[in-house]
Amino acid sequence: MSDGKSTQALKTQARANALHNSYWTFSEIGIEPGAELTFVKDETKKCKVVGDREVEYEGENFDSLVDFARKHCQFDAQWNSAPGLFRYGKKLLSDLRKE
Repeated sequence: MSDGKSTQALKTQARANALHNSYWTFSEIGIEPGAELTFVKDETKKCKVVGDREVEYEGENFDSLVDFARKHCQFDAQWNSAPGLFRYGKKLLSDLRKE
């Protein structure tokens, strides 16, 4: 029989795993169209949110942050790692997803 702490820890870990591995939207984390996102590895790379998953950079629209990052930030990774590479204000998107 497991104790309450172990059960809660398992539930917390399961939620974190689900968040990490699921599609997400800007509105879910409180980011509205017009907001500016910054690529943390090159802070000159800033894109603007134009939809719930879409961003714009220098007049070009992208279906996702990953699409933008692959084209303009020499980024080649999975879609679920993008939140850890972009900031909204002073917070990483990955941290906003956990709140």
